[in-house]
Amino acid sequence: MKSKLIATGVCWMLTLLSFGQDVSFTTSVSAKKVGVEDVFEVTYSANKPGSFVAPKYRNFKQVGRVSEREERNVNLSTGKIIQKYSYSIALQPKKIGVFEVEGAKFKVGKATYESRPVEVEVVKESQVQQRRRRSTMFDPFGMMDEMMQGFPRSQPRQIELTEKDFFAKISVSKSQVMKGEGFVASYKIYARNFNFGLENYDFPTQKGFWTESIEIPKEIKPTVEVIDGIQYQVYTMKKEMLFPQQSGELILNPFKLTARIQTSPFSNPLSKSITSNSPRIQVKKLPANPPLSFVNQVGNYSMEVSLSSDSVGINEPIEMTIEVSGKGNLKQLTELPLTFDDKLEVYDPEVDVKLSVSEAGVKGSKTFTYLIIPRNSGVYELPSVDFSFFDLSTKSYQTIHWESRSVQVVDENGNVVKTTTDTNQLLKVPNNHEVPVIKLKTSTLFITLFSLLGVAILVALVWIIAKRRRKEETEEERKRKARKKLIEKLDIAKNHLEQGDISKFYHETLIGLSHYVNQKLSIETSQMTKESIRSTLFNKGVSEDSIQSFIEVLQECEMAKYASLSNQNNWAIYERSLEVIEELESQLK
Repeated sequence: MKSKLIATGVCWMLTLLSFGQDVSFTTSVSAKKVGVEDVFEVTYSANKPGSFVAPKYRNFKQVGRVSEREERNVNLSTGKIIQKYSYSIALQPKKIGVFEVEGAKFKVGKATYESRPVEVEVVKESQVQQRRRRSTMFDPFGMMDEMMQGFPRSQPRQIELTEKDFFAKISVSKSQVMKGEGFVASYKIYARNFNFGLENYDFPTQKGFWTESIEIPKEIKPTVEVIDGIQYQVYTMKKEMLFPQQSGELILNPFKLTARIQTSPFSNPLSKSITSNSPRIQVKKLPANPPLSFVNQVGNYSMEVSLSSDSVGINEPIEMTIEVSGKGNLKQLTELPLTFDDKLEVYDPEVDVKLSVSEAGVKGSKTFTYLIIPRNSGVYELPSVDFSFFDLSTKSYQTIHWESRSVQVVDENGNVVKTTTDTNQLLKVPNNHEVPVIKLKTSTLFITLFSLLGVAILVALVWIIAKRRRKEETEEERKRKARKKLIEKLDIAKNHLEQGDISKFYHETLIGLSHYVNQKLSIETSQMTKESIRSTLFNKGVSEDSIQSFIEVLQECEMAKYASLSNQNNWAIYERSLEVIEELESQLK
């Protein structure tokens, strides 16, 4: 008995400690005294998102499904978002008596919390009718209804909102740019002195732009802005750097939201839907006749090229590193066009990206490292490197040039074997023996050369076919591994979710889904829009329901990642991500 008491005490202490970790989970009922035939409501409330587990009721029967609700309000003085997650269940007593309504369980990360039970008295007479009679007796308006007929009752004063009281706006740092020149778009809400909570909102995909998101604080603190003599509280919901991919006039898509607004303590909350403006951006063409090495980079850059060694042995690797750094859309920079000697075995470059995105632009570096393996001794010329960009400061094209370099490949004796094609000369070999060159007659030489040409063409065809097959196999392998890589990414996201790092959870999930689309559907990142994903999936035979589910998961992840006013059930998003990928995998041809 003593050991049981100690164990019980320890459990209560652990429970109290767990509730001290900034997580609150409580039980409340709509009435403490109910009739045996009455239906009442029990509500479980939490101050953090998580997974709700309803209890099994012994003395009550559940007469409805669990009703989930999230309440959010903006505190104008601090800018903090006050959130409340509630789960309500309708219950009916089984018999008369005093019973406890069981507490529920709630999982936040790896921790599980349990709310306390609440005691309810069940009597024979319906308490709903009793409450109605009491409210009529003590309601002065109810008592005097007959006497005051013709006189309006006092109603809460409702203030009508105009377009100047509450609106959304997209602000841009520039309205005239060059093609490829970045500018900042800020998505803002303007409100006068009243509280509001967001019920729904949608950030659009901006067509014709390469987009990079700018990180904003998790707690949205309002700033003050005066427009036409009216002071507003301004909430910046999202910021992104936009790089136009085409010239001409481009129009930004608006963002939409629905808010629940409390204009005064005595008025009823009202729901209002608004749509932002659509700024027009004038995009100028770049000057004609760019250099051949221009790869659509606009900004200010530098380049460094280095070799790990200029003298190696046969089969020893050489690393050729090209680092491009500066300010501009470096994420869009593709592999530089280089032509290596056919006798060198060159692998696709390893790419390392180190970038930071802010309102000042995208800054950092992108490094391409080529692994080169010579299979024979000799002296080889590595290609020169040219990188051209459009310099915004000088309004002209600039080219950075790196001269080609020679690398020496020695055999096991430390010698370099040089060959020559002059048939009247002697070939020099490492041991300095002279090998006589056989002189052929004209007819024999012609036949020999013709035969060699035929063999060379045949070898070239075989090489081209083999290379094409390797490429197809590589693409198939990439598509086959897309799901595996996504599952690995979602495992990382799950770990962040269990640790309570919601921002990193959505970041990893969104990256994983985007890479999956890129690999599985072969959609370039710059061309990746919800429309292109939808059309590609449809063309591959995926059902409309599965397509819509995938798009919705993407949208929910984007909303949660880019705005801290999210009403997402994070574990539900994780489960839906897994389910929708399995749906796509089963249908993709």
